[in-house]
Amino acid sequence: MTENNRSAGAPITETATEARQGSYGKPVLLVLVGSLVLAMIAWSAVEFWAEVVDKDPQTTASTTPDPINAPPHGAGTFANNPTKQ
Repeated sequence: MTENNRSAGAPITETATEARQGSYGKPVLLVLVGSLVLAMIAWSAVEFWAEVVDKDPQTTASTTPDPINAPPHGAGTFANNPTKQ
């Protein structure tokens, strides 16, 4: 067993640096940067894999004009109303 050098009722006096549980600095930054890099590598690997296994040869976006949802045009529309003076 280890021996405790403090007496039973004595108050503990520590500075703010001694009392802090952990420290900031380079090790924490390296872990954060490393985890972000690994997350980006994993994300790009999944994106690449998803494109490889995609069996749909066509894109999902429509390139043909939609006549039902087209903006109004021609006579009598908002943009072509004659101005009354």
